[in-house]
Amino acid sequence: MFCNSVDAFNHLFSKELRSIFPAGSSIGISTSMHDLQNGIKHCSVQVVFINGEEYRIEAYGKEAVDLYNAAKKQSHANSSFNLSALHD
Repeated sequence: MFCNSVDAFNHLFSKELRSIFPAGSSIGISTSMHDLQNGIKHCSVQVVFINGEEYRIEAYGKEAVDLYNAAKKQSHANSSFNLSALHD
């Protein structure tokens, strides 16, 4: 189990999983972040690997901002990742 959404996201790019998903096997990271009607931030991150596996991670509040920033940082760390951010 993971501590939070950022921990789960980072696990997808950990050394443990690189044997399953070699570097560059991701074909995209997409994010969506917006404020809910009650003012709480919501972030959804989807990671798609070249083998067709997809992972979606969601977070709320401050953790949503942290998840968005982690996805943005990861996308810039590896030029094979593609980040598209949507703000509502």
